[in-house]
Amino acid sequence: MMTVKRFLVLCLAICLTIGMTAAFAEETEEIIVTPEPTPEIDTGRDDHLYVGTTGHLTGMFFSDLWNYNSSDLDVRQLLEGYYLTWWDNTMGFFYPDERIAVAAYAIDEENGDRTYEFHLNQNLKFSDGSPITAWHYAFTILFSASPEIGEIGAETDTLKYIRGVEEYQDEEDPAKTISGVRVEDDYTISITIRDEYTPYFFEMGLLSFCPYPMEEIVPGCEIADEGEGIHWKEPEKFTAELVKESLFGERNYMGCPDITAGPYAMLDYDGEKVELQRNEYFIGDEDNVQPQIEYITFTTAKNEDLIPKLEDGTFDLVERCVKADTIDAGIALAAGGTGFQMGNYPRTGLSMLSFCCEQGPVKSEKVRQAIAYCLDKDAFVEEYVGNYGVRVDGYYGVGQWMYNFVSDPTNNYLAEPGEDATTAEMVAYEKELVRWSALSMDDIPVYNLNVDTAVELLEKDGWTLNEDGEEFNPEEDAFRCRKGEDGEMEKLDLTLVYPEDTEIAENLEKNLIAHLKEAGIQLTLETMDTETFFDTYYRAVERDCDMMFVASNFMNVFDPAWTFSPEDASQGLANRTAIEDEVLYDAAFYMSSTEPYDVYEYCRRWISFQREFQRAVPAISLYSNLYFDFYTSRLQNYDPGSGVTWGESIVMDAAYLSGEAAAQPTPTPTPAEEDEEDIFE
Repeated sequence: MMTVKRFLVLCLAICLTIGMTAAFAEETEEIIVTPEPTPEIDTGRDDHLYVGTTGHLTGMFFSDLWNYNSSDLDVRQLLEGYYLTWWDNTMGFFYPDERIAVAAYAIDEENGDRTYEFHLNQNLKFSDGSPITAWHYAFTILFSASPEIGEIGAETDTLKYIRGVEEYQDEEDPAKTISGVRVEDDYTISITIRDEYTPYFFEMGLLSFCPYPMEEIVPGCEIADEGEGIHWKEPEKFTAELVKESLFGERNYMGCPDITAGPYAMLDYDGEKVELQRNEYFIGDEDNVQPQIEYITFTTAKNEDLIPKLEDGTFDLVERCVKADTIDAGIALAAGGTGFQMGNYPRTGLSMLSFCCEQGPVKSEKVRQAIAYCLDKDAFVEEYVGNYGVRVDGYYGVGQWMYNFVSDPTNNYLAEPGEDATTAEMVAYEKELVRWSALSMDDIPVYNLNVDTAVELLEKDGWTLNEDGEEFNPEEDAFRCRKGEDGEMEKLDLTLVYPEDTEIAENLEKNLIAHLKEAGIQLTLETMDTETFFDTYYRAVERDCDMMFVASNFMNVFDPAWTFSPEDASQGLANRTAIEDEVLYDAAFYMSSTEPYDVYEYCRRWISFQREFQRAVPAISLYSNLYFDFYTSRLQNYDPGSGVTWGESIVMDAAYLSGEAAAQPTPTPTPAEEDEEDIFE
């Protein structure tokens, strides 16, 4: 049976194909949605959830314009809310959230621009009880596009798809307004997407804005619209200094955004733990579900401490466990019948060795390929994550919907017709299944350990000398060299940095550095404190390293055209590898330019993009894995993996803490000897 959501997708796809009226309805029914009473589940339950993570918190809890750190993102997803469109992870689509706003849509017959008009729910409030209006959504856009925040390290180039943003950001003659954003009244806002940026597969995702409390972030500033677009009412008041002081100064809204629109509000952050309290004004998510747990404490911990602290009651939940020994200990605890449970779910990201392509020898594609051939990836993955992860050869995570669709199109997307299906329906299904089955990742380049091939690549690239300019001798010389275009000697004497407390050095020494030495490459490992590491990775500072060991989880809008844009290569937040590769960028852009809801074509282009990623090697992909969550059985209604993050699962499932541990069946542990394919079933 076709679900309501699937039906809405098909209807919207048809509308996008045949077009819609060029004018909006003049009258729209007023939306009033009030919070439903919180059901009394257990009057004696403890209302404080303690969550442990090995992820690093950097204290960037307002917007993703400064970084995309996954633990910070976990916090932001609990603090932010009331997005104009929402994400369905199983289908890979965005939808308008009609509890937040009713949307209308039109195409400009002259220039092809697409304008979306949103009529807001008039009962939305921030966590302090103040009303949310169209002006707060307008502020989010105007603030995010303003060059002033770029002066303090924010990424401001991501909104050029909105009509007028490019003109507003013009360095020589900036426009005073963003013409593509109009505030018709306190509860009506329209956003125009430029025709040049369509088609775009995640088009509805371009509209996924949430409201920010303008009065708190930039006190004294106001936005106006006299019919030409939104602008600062008194532009002289909105300055980089004001924003810097508000976000990073004594007010510190970045580190403690205490007035927010999401299911939770911030109470405190001390550098290691975040304290959150339920937002009593939150009306619920798209399914009318409201959070049940009053307080959440989110704390960083070392891998070896996660399970002991769960067992002694310090934590109620430890999330996204990755290391094999931690997972083994958690499985043993949960299997002991002592009041603990476990769940696992595939990761939407990967771990990788990211290159700093803006400088040094790793600017060379052949050098990057040679380094990839010197990694014993299978051994690396086996020793670090065991049977709980798989090697990946590309820029993807095993939890991403496109990977799952390509691997098995019957997984969520192609539902087999029921017993009452007609012959025509069965024929159509079989035909579609054949088309999908033809998609294959078999021709994507794979780098297996092969030092001889690495040496051949290096010699072709001119790395045949030693430091003295003589022929390189592998028995005597530490590393290869070549003369650069400026006549100076370039050296394959490289540095790889990784975050402190990340236990990766021994693995890299054994499975990478030893083989690099055979090929004539010297690699030194260095640790960095967390804050410096992320500033370096996101290029907030100039880098003096060549490689970085990082883990990355992908956002809902998977658009690597931003990540590998040559325009952002010189110094930008989005292109972290700083690679300038037009073919790679074109493949990414071609993928994102797929018509909305054409899932097959997007997946076909996704495979082509993966092929170019592996050829260019801006990063060496390592593994994607199952995340394991372990938790006390006092935590009820918690379904790991039902949301993208643990926080979303807490809200979506209406999880709560009971007064006593509930009797639970003994979970079946995942056998360590099982094949990787079985682990991911």
